Amino acid sequence: MSRKLIISLALLAQVTLVACAPRWTNESQSIAAEMTAEAAGFCRLRVDGASIRDEAGRPVVVHGANLPTLTEMNAGDYKPAARLRDLATAGAKVVRLRVADSEITPTFVPGPVTDFVRQANRLGLLVILAWGDTIQTPLNQHVNDAESWLRLMIDYLKNNPGVWFDPADAIRDASPRRQRAIAQRFIDVARGYNADNIIVINQPDWLTDPDPDTRRLLSGGNIVYGIDIETMNRYPLDAAPFMFTRWQHSRVAVDELRIGLIAARYDPDSTSPSNGAVLRRYWQQQAARYPLDLRDCRSAPPQR
Repeated sequence: MSRKLIISLALLAQVTLVACAPRWTNESQSIAAEMTAEAAGFCRLRVDGASIRDEAGRPVVVHGANLPTLTEMNAGDYKPAARLRDLATAGAKVVRLRVADSEITPTFVPGPVTDFVRQANRLGLLVILAWGDTIQTPLNQHVNDAESWLRLMIDYLKNNPGVWFDPADAIRDASPRRQRAIAQRFIDVARGYNADNIIVINQPDWLTDPDPDTRRLLSGGNIVYGIDIETMNRYPLDAAPFMFTRWQHSRVAVDELRIGLIAARYDPDSTSPSNGAVLRRYWQQQAARYPLDLRDCRSAPPQR
């Protein structure tokens, strides 16, 4: 069965499950209702210039970790719920979860993915849902796959304040102008569905192009750009929010720019600078400096 057909079946499931599978119909409706009520207490963040701000206009700095897929976590000893508890205790504010192609079924998104989001939000953690693939040759096929994935995520999690969408790791094998057009297409799809979730666009290489018509930020609002620390000086960091997608132990840069950070992985017992004990200490320091509980927008404003 082709990937496009699987995603089409997943999108169609809302209608067909009513007739053929009452158990899943009731479960998905219950999940949607619980998510809506529960997420109402989560701070709705927005992009304002080069900052991410809460509902009171205070700048927010989020730090966290990339996670394995739910299938990979459930196959091992370190289960998703335990990881979320450890990350929240360590002071993290965001997790990035890849939803793999093999996981896209008519039941996986309204079931395990939505349940994971609910658990994370209860702990005060944002969830970035990521397609996790690179847009590359054949370009049209990969763009269509990423767009189908984005539509599916929006279908169930649109406007949840605790969810961001990340439709691709990078865009390759295309001119800077076409890279920008592809990224803009993802934003247009989301906004066309009235989804105001923050969207993460990774490796926006067109922003370094010498042509000023190409070197423009995307339109549509609520956009965060994901970059690597080693390439940060290439980008207009004062023009929009940028988030480091990997931890490179460049603490000064992160602190001074107040940029969000995603660790490549998180092992709480590791002493490696890229994860574990060092990262946990860093998150705790940041939580002390920016004492914002994303479950309570009335909490204390950030302190420098």
